Amino acid sequence: MFNKYFSFSCKLVLLGAASTSLLFVVLQLEGVEKNISSYFTSIDGFLFFRWALLVVTTIAWFVYLLRNKIKVRVLNYLDIYEQVVNSDSHYDSRLYAFPQVYTSLMVPLVLIGLVLIYYSVTDTKQYMEIIDEDGLIEYASFAFWFLAAMIGLVSLYIGSVKSKLRTIIYLCLISFFFVCGGEEISWGQRIIGFDAPELMMSINKQQETTLHNIGSISLFANVFFILTVLFFVLIPYLQSKVTSLKIFLSASGISNIGGYLFRIYSVAIVIWIVIGLRFGTLGFHPFSIWGYYTQMDDEAFEFLAAYCFFCYSVLDFYCQRNIQRS
Repeated sequence: MFNKYFSFSCKLVLLGAASTSLLFVVLQLEGVEKNISSYFTSIDGFLFFRWALLVVTTIAWFVYLLRNKIKVRVLNYLDIYEQVVNSDSHYDSRLYAFPQVYTSLMVPLVLIGLVLIYYSVTDTKQYMEIIDEDGLIEYASFAFWFLAAMIGLVSLYIGSVKSKLRTIIYLCLISFFFVCGGEEISWGQRIIGFDAPELMMSINKQQETTLHNIGSISLFANVFFILTVLFFVLIPYLQSKVTSLKIFLSASGISNIGGYLFRIYSVAIVIWIVIGLRFGTLGFHPFSIWGYYTQMDDEAFEFLAAYCFFCYSVLDFYCQRNIQRS
């Protein structure tokens, strides 16, 4: 059943991406694309579509080419999952309970949020200085990404459960934290003082050495937002509702700290929404209701997300330490 639906899904995604790519080629040959792009330029929508299409097509091709290896891997993990769930493995909630650490992480978030909201309401100029390039928010975001990566490395090392799934997840997260930190400061471009390559200058919206500003800022910002929702909302929800998943992840050495993470993320989202509504720029789009710069809330969200992932690393570290001592 899995083989059938997996093969069908791969072909469907690949066909859809290829068809849309062909449509853009036809539009370009007919000269229609130029008129469409001129209409969309002011709202960045056309660039969003083109880069989204490129990303989806690339992923679709890789999935299709590697479909047999992916099937073997997935089926293998499904077998392991079934074996663990049907074994004598159990879930010990005491390993994942440390309210004092959670409180020590939540309090700074609330205080920082109140400061950001205060300046956004009372002193727009000061707020803009805080979120400006090479400003306090940007370097603080980099610091939290860097700390998250370093703590993740320590947690990977001290973890007593040596499963392949756990190692893959940790390496992916650490790499993600590292890349986000580098992107936040444009990989040190302004600190060291080097110029971006000419090709990067021509396709980067901010003419920097960054990936997330290529073509469309909105595309990467929206994808990043969806990733945070999956990480801090969907996964914790599934862990809390699906007992077999909870047992499997626990047996694999994966921390179950979703309740703490969901509450921290919820507070961060509230802060972001208040700031976005204040400036009329809520969300990752180029529109502005009140006439303010459209990234007035984007920078705040990037910082809040960095802090949330830092909180994950800290809480996960305590989980791994408890598991090691148990």
